Amino acid sequence: MTRNQDIRAEILLQLYAARPLALSAAAMARSARKSGLDHTELDYLREMPVLIDSDHVAVMESPTGESKFSLTGQGVKDHERGL
Repeated sequence: MTRNQDIRAEILLQLYAARPLALSAAAMARSARKSGLDHTELDYLREMPVLIDSDHVAVMESPTGESKFSLTGQGVKDHERGL
């Protein structure tokens, strides 16, 4: 698995675990560091458009203006099927 694929898989895993809550890229990066991964907030923001375009992730704006991400129904189905 390439680094980009690894980051996308980590995004889906974190969003699946947090559903129905939305997470920011910063929160995902903090969680990844706690797990021993070297993924940064910028890594997550760079890979997020791929998942948004594939209808796996939705973007929401928080009241503070920060982008938060949540897993869509399609993303849940694909994650549970192992895709």
